[in-house]
Amino acid sequence: MTDTIQFYDEHAAGYFDQTVGIDMSELRRRFLDRLPDGAMILDAGCGSGRDARAFLDAGYEVVAIDASRGMAEQARERLAVEVEVMRFEEMSFREEFDGVWACASLLHIPTRDLPGVLEKMEMALKPGGTLYLSFKRGEREEDRMGRRFQDMTRQGLIELLGGFDRMNLVEIWEGKDARNDPSEDHPTWVNGLFSRS
Repeated sequence: MTDTIQFYDEHAAGYFDQTVGIDMSELRRRFLDRLPDGAMILDAGCGSGRDARAFLDAGYEVVAIDASRGMAEQARERLAVEVEVMRFEEMSFREEFDGVWACASLLHIPTRDLPGVLEKMEMALKPGGTLYLSFKRGEREEDRMGRRFQDMTRQGLIELLGGFDRMNLVEIWEGKDARNDPSEDHPTWVNGLFSRS
């Protein structure tokens, strides 16, 4: 994970430019439809701060965290989003959030560490709260271009969250990559919504 954080620290400005304009409005809508007005949201692994900014603009309260100091600085300077530099393993929230938004961030966590990180996210949710998470579709875990990636299938996601008594499946769906650059090979994404009982 350290190499992945270093990658984002070193490429923060470029990654911000590549991702800040991606239209994630439909995914955010599906997530927000399950939250009360003015809900408190944890943007877990916020990257450019794109979604945190959208949540704030829509009237929600947001706590944004990212393990990369470089990405946090980009979000603060360019989107006026306050970001706490924090790894998932360092989270100690207890029933503070109506929603946890983990968009394309958990895919950097090694398989062996995912249950522990998800337990922290479960603890961060209020009863009735909603977790959104997304992974590139596949079954590989490997280093790609300086970053660690853990792919996921629908069944893998069901099995992963099935180990949590208080996390209930709402919906799993697949979707195309939202980036518009035709020169890149775009993956299919596996998206999941889970509620905490």
